[in-house]
Amino acid sequence: MTKMTPNSRPTLRRVAALCSALSGLTLAAAGSARADTARREIQGDYRRFTAAETTLQYGRIRKAAASFFSPSFTLYTPSGKALSYAQFLTEMKVVTTENRAVKEDAFDTQTMTRRGNALTETGVYVFSRTFLDVDQDFGAKGLPHSLSERTHYRGEWAKTGGHWTLQSLRLSGRTQIVDGKKFVAAKKRG
Repeated sequence: MTKMTPNSRPTLRRVAALCSALSGLTLAAAGSARADTARREIQGDYRRFTAAETTLQYGRIRKAAASFFSPSFTLYTPSGKALSYAQFLTEMKVVTTENRAVKEDAFDTQTMTRRGNALTETGVYVFSRTFLDVDQDFGAKGLPHSLSERTHYRGEWAKTGGHWTLQSLRLSGRTQIVDGKKFVAAKKRG
């Protein structure tokens, strides 16, 4: 065994500090690897959902949603309206009959914060399509329109049964381009 001298003590402290720093990096890398795994799983779920949505087949959309949406899922629209999972599926069924072609459909995850089995994600959802205006939101009833939407979102996820499930999705800051022009919804009176 080597005899400790006054000059060797700082070296041992440095080695101990280095080992401590390396173990911290190892823990951070393990956390980063878990975050990367969660990111890949969530993005895979979104890709399957948007691929189903692109087919304009409600059955495929419903099946894709069921694979990762929580039964207690809530969608918060940009106007603040809350839709339950059943109401969301009903809305998807209606929208599917109005859509004629989907040009772009993607969730772009920007940040993820994981705390154990809970994860908060933010991003931008882009959806471009040709659809029939059955509600006269953009003009005469039944006319086709080209609509591009860009909407910020915040998703709350929970890991249950070894899989991430989407608990809620809050949409905000939506920009709509209808037939090449920025659309500004008229304020409703009353």
